[in-house]
Amino acid sequence: MRMAIVAILLAAAFSWLSFRLYKWLRWLFASRKQRLGRFGEEIVAKRLRDGLPSEYEVINHIYLPLPSGGTTEIDHVVVSRYGIFVIETKTCSGILHCSPQAKNWRQKLVGRNTKMPNPLEQNAFHARALSKCLWLPHNWFRSIVAVTGEGTMIGDIPPNMMYSMSLADYILGFERPIMPQSRVKLIADAIRDWQNLLEKDISKQHIAYVRQKRRTRTRNSARYCAEKENML
Repeated sequence: MRMAIVAILLAAAFSWLSFRLYKWLRWLFASRKQRLGRFGEEIVAKRLRDGLPSEYEVINHIYLPLPSGGTTEIDHVVVSRYGIFVIETKTCSGILHCSPQAKNWRQKLVGRNTKMPNPLEQNAFHARALSKCLWLPHNWFRSIVAVTGEGTMIGDIPPNMMYSMSLADYILGFERPIMPQSRVKLIADAIRDWQNLLEKDISKQHIAYVRQKRRTRTRNSARYCAEKENML
């Protein structure tokens, strides 16, 4: 009887360890892209801190609720007398073919090509959403895409898309004030206070929302492939 109990406990322990190992390996491989993305965002955050004067307010990782019920995440916001800069970080490798008017961009990697949504359109949406949340004029907001990693951009590269090492100089190039410094502090504090209240809940909502969008895209792709196969 005692041996049977020990065997059951060992089997249970083995099953638990196997499950934990599976979960850890799944996290390790599935989140590599997320970790690279976060690393790129940390690089950009450091370049902003080191490259901009103290009167420029830098805020990282802002979650916004959407009227549709979902959420969106803004990587970085810089509030200054010269405008509110909404920054999207893209960590890329290979060759990135830029085309401001295209819905998707092509990224050429070793042995394969992939597509990514147009980051300019994506971040312009972020800027509009933040403008509405803050009840501020949209022309106060500047949309910027900063590229990190070992990738190379080619094609039609607009002025508001650049490698991260040029980001601070680009922001400092705006020299016409649009608001007093006292208002800069008020706007930045409002964003921080709002984020401190909502960050945990909205972060969980955003992760769930992104996962649901991915599942929906996967189901739609599978349905399209099945329909196409039936037509052949």
